[in-house]
Amino acid sequence: GQADAVNQGIRATDGEIIGWINSDDIYYLGAIAKVVNFFQTHPQIDIIYGMADHIDEEDNTFESYPTEPWNFERLKKVCFICQPALFFRRKVVESYGLLDESLSYCMDYEYWLRLGRAGVFFEFFEKIIIIPLCLFSKLIKD
Repeated sequence: GQADAVNQGIRATDGEIIGWINSDDIYYLGAIAKVVNFFQTHPQIDIIYGMADHIDEEDNTFESYPTEPWNFERLKKVCFICQPALFFRRKVVESYGLLDESLSYCMDYEYWLRLGRAGVFFEFFEKIIIIPLCLFSKLIKD
């Protein structure tokens, strides 16, 4: 399943910063450099996430992902973190484990909730990480 594939990928790496995108996602130019620079200059932060856009099959933005500043109580009600726009240090996996492989579709959301419940702080950077996301192509054409 999907969670197993992500977990296998994480296990196969030895880098300090972890993130993953799906086959229909792309990063804006310079996004990874910004992530690496942020982690290097903020050693106390373990998880960062940013804004994202939904894009169509021609990579045109048609709406922003509804991202919000970190608030664990709010996260319990709605997933406002876009999975491809989140990065974490390896020590998060070492401390809190990998994705729950029994889940098929919400494994990322469950992971954010598990980490938040454990007291891990998520840092939101509205203007630093910008990652377009092609979760679904625009279904209705004008």
